[in-house]
Parts: sequence; structure tokens; C-alpha cells
Amino acid sequence: MFNSDDRGNFDTIFQNFVLKAQEEQNIDNPFELVSQISLWTGQNSSMCKQLCQFILNGKFEIADGKEKVAMERIVEAYLTQKLPNELQENLQDIKNSFYTRKFQYCLHEDGGKISKNNRVYLNIIKDQINLSEGQAEAVEKEQYEPYNQREENFKKYKDFYETLIQKKSEVGNTDREKLTSIQKMLNLSDRDIQSIEENTLNNKNAIVKFKLLFGRQKNINIFLVSLIFLVGLGTGGVIGFSLPYRISVRDNPSITEANTPFKIPNFKENFDLSNHLTQKDIAVNSIAFTPDGTKIVIGGQNGKLIICDLETGDVLAESPNTSNANILSIAVSPNSNEIISGNAAGAIRIWNWRTNQDRLIGEHSYQVNSIAISKNGEYIVSGDIDGLIEIWNLNDRTDDKTIVRERHPVRVNSIVLHPYLLEIVSGSSDGTLRRWDLNSGELIEIFDAGKPVFAVAVEPTGQTLFAGLEDGTIRLFKFNNQANITLKGSNSKISSLAISQNGRILVSGDNDRRVRIWDLRDQKGIQSLEEHPTYITSVAISPDNQTIITASRDKTIKVWQGEK
Repeated sequence: MFNSDDRGNFDTIFQNFVLKAQEEQNIDNPFELVSQISLWTGQNSSMCKQLCQFILNGKFEIADGKEKVAMERIVEAYLTQKLPNELQENLQDIKNSFYTRKFQYCLHEDGGKISKNNRVYLNIIKDQINLSEGQAEAVEKEQYEPYNQREENFKKYKDFYETLIQKKSEVGNTDREKLTSIQKMLNLSDRDIQSIEENTLNNKNAIVKFKLLFGRQKNINIFLVSLIFLVGLGTGGVIGFSLPYRISVRDNPSITEANTPFKIPNFKENFDLSNHLTQKDIAVNSIAFTPDGTKIVIGGQNGKLIICDLETGDVLAESPNTSNANILSIAVSPNSNEIISGNAAGAIRIWNWRTNQDRLIGEHSYQVNSIAISKNGEYIVSGDIDGLIEIWNLNDRTDDKTIVRERHPVRVNSIVLHPYLLEIVSGSSDGTLRRWDLNSGELIEIFDAGKPVFAVAVEPTGQTLFAGLEDGTIRLFKFNNQANITLKGSNSKISSLAISQNGRILVSGDNDRRVRIWDLRDQKGIQSLEEHPTYITSVAISPDNQTIITASRDKTIKVWQGEK
């Protein structure tokens, strides 16, 4: 949390905000608003101050960096949805600014014409922030004109520069003065100019190489080469000219994908991955896809990690024999290169399968049941059978750890990290789900599931928690709310849950050997996979939502491919 100086600064920020809010914006209950801002920002002093200022100024601007990403996501997930209705009017400027950013991103991504998918996305954003059609149209109209003018300016500079370099082998001082003058007239930044010139030169050099290669052939060859380059331009290829500017904050992809039109596939068994392994008699406790979607990671009873090619099932690498302890949980780094594992001896290890380097991150005193890694690859969170949760910072090579300030009274069975908030969600045999602050380790909220929780998942937009219970049910919780929906799967313990990246599919595995597929939009089960002869230990779904992998105590790993 804060030291005394921070605490004083924090209080001063809020006092000033309350006074200004009462005086300038007629906010009826500024103290309640302050309380919510404190909660949303994890009491981060700098972020709280800026968020207060945004509300007072009706603006939403912040320097590039991690805080910008965090602040945009706070606004997207909370600010525009959870403020009392009487305060929404004060946020109209923020809403407009927020929608402007989203629209600008889509506009640039689609090259000036909004695609059908991005139109669906923008419509969802409008609904999320309660922006009327008229307000959205006004924002879009305001953005089209400067966008088109900017595009025209880019083209003018590019055309002049291309003409110049076609005539000369290099740009002299006099030419550079002309270019600088044109740059100023077109109101282009140095970064814009650098990008335009680099792309133009790359295209020119590549075309020259192709002409040298095919120059003695018939003219049809030059035509085909030119056609290839035109296709490259149209598809944003590495040799094509692309927009030299982008909105610096990438949208949360799960929000886009979660609402993109999608027909749930019918999953059929493709092959049994265990047949490709040297040791076919390994009991598998944990499986995962790499984030790039091309590989499968297996954590087995023999203490080894195995990584396989998804298409062929071939083994690409096996981890060193560092321990014979049963691996109970695995997580994969964002770059798909490092595999983090937690085992029955309490050890947490990280293995780079490309370099075959393995190191010990740290140890629990008891068996580690579950681990998770943050999307930026900076933090690892682990939970053990003694109810303890520990947070490890991978960027700190001293391997310092943070222990949550409280703990579950009994074993932690499952842990996940929120997709974009700095929060942990844990499920325990004590029958609760708990939210923890990732930075401080403090408890934020407790959900009463009513039965021991053995599997936890968070849907990609971060709004809903899923708890797989001992009695075979799956309960859905909204943040800051108790459960409002229960999915009944079987009478047997739910051992594993996985949610597709588009937010449409929930996959559950249970002790009754069944893998069930749920349509989250209709909130009903739509398919049951029952090829395993004994209970399911782990399930996972690929990033493209088309493949499911399942592991069982029967020592098999099955790969299921979607058929639309």
C-alpha cells in the first residue's frame, strides 16, 4: 500500500477532488465517487489523481505507457458502466473521447472504411458506454474529415519523395530542405516522415531486386511481380506501404472477439496425442495451448514437461529431469517460449523449451495445486494445499515474493488472473471464490459458492467469474455481485474449466469422465465428449476457438477439432 507520505498525498488528492466536484460539477455524492475511484485503481495514487482530473476536466488523455493502458481499461470496464445514473451526464465528454479512440483505431485498421466486424465492435462499445446513435454519429463525422486529410497529406509527401529518389541515388541537403518545407506545410511529424521514407525505400529496393532477378524474362514476369507487390500492399504485407501511425493503446482483443459473429463448431476427436509420446503410461494432470496456438504443453506425473506440435502431435522438446515430483499445474508465457510449472513438492520452475534452460523460481512449503501467469509475463501467482497464495515477479531476479495478506482456511484448488485488471481470483475447498489485489496481496471481495470450488475461469471481457463445484454445477458470478446463474452439468466434481478467446464457449471436465461444451450466449450445454474411460484432469481450448484438448487419469490426451 502507501507509506505515510503517499497516504497524505492520496488524501489531499481526494479532498481537492471532492471540493471541486461539489463546486464545479454538482456531483451529489462525491465521497462515494471517490470511494469507487479508489477501488477501481487499486488505490494507486498517481492513477487516482489522473482519473479524478479526467472527470473534472471532461477529458481522457494520458501519456503513453502502462498507466495509459490501465486507465483506458478501467474506463472501459468500470467507469462507463458502474457509476450511478445521476453522474453519467458528467462523463459525456469522457464517453465521447473514449469512443473517439476506439473509432480512430478501427478507422486506421480498416484503411478508412469500417469493416463489418469493427462495426459490430463499435456498436457494442456504444452499448457498453450508453452512447446514443446521434452522439456516436457526431464523433464519427468529426473523425472522418481529419483522417481523410491526413491520408491525403501522407500520399502527397510519399509521391514527392518517390519521384525524388527515382531520379537520384541519394537525397542531398537541398533536397532535404525541400522535403522539410513540404513536411511543415502538410503538418507531418518527424516520426511520420521517417516511417513514410523507410517504407518507400524498402519497396523501391525490393522491386529493384525483383527486376534484376526477372529482368531478362518476358514482360509477363514483371507484370506478375508487380501484381505480387500490389497484393502485398493490399494485405499489409511486410513490403507494402502501411500507415505510419497507430493508436498507441491496443484494444483488449477479447472484447472484440467476444462479440464477433461466431458459429460454435461441432467437436470431433482428431487424434490421441498420448500415442505420440515416448512414455505412454504417464498420468497427465495439466495441459495448455501456447498463446500462438501452434503447440500443446503437457505436465505429467513423472515431473517432466513435454511440448508437442498441434498439427502432427510430434514431440518438440522435453524438460530436463530436475524432479520426479508430480506436476500439478502449468502456465505458458505470452511469447510461448517459457513454461512455468508447480509440483507436488511445492516447487515452481520455469523452463525455456527452445534453449532447454530450467531454473527454480521458488518454493512453497506444501503442494502447489495451481499457478497462473499475467498477460505481460511479469507476474506468476501460485496457490497451495495449505490455503496460501504467493505472487512472484519474474522481472525481479532476486525472486522476491509477495504473500497475500490473508489466506483461504483450506486448500487452494484453482487460480486465475484477471484479463486486464491487476487482480487474482482463487477458488478453494472452503466454498469461496476470492479476489485479491495483485500488487498488495490484499483481499478485495469474497464470493460464496456454497460448495468446494475446484476450477475457476474468467471470461475474456473480465465481467464474469465461473466456478466449477464439487457437486457438478458451474456457478457464474458478476464482479461485486453474488451468483445469478447456475449451470448444471453432472453430479460429479468439476475438475477443470476453459473459456474460448471469443467468450462464446465454456469447456468443462468432470470426475464423471465427461467433457461438456457450453454456449455462453444461450447459457446451455450443447455437446458432450465422452471418449475418456475415467475422470478428466484438465481441459483447454485453442486461441482460435477451433480445437479442444482433454487429459484424463486414463493416461490419454485427446485432441478434438471443430467441424462447423
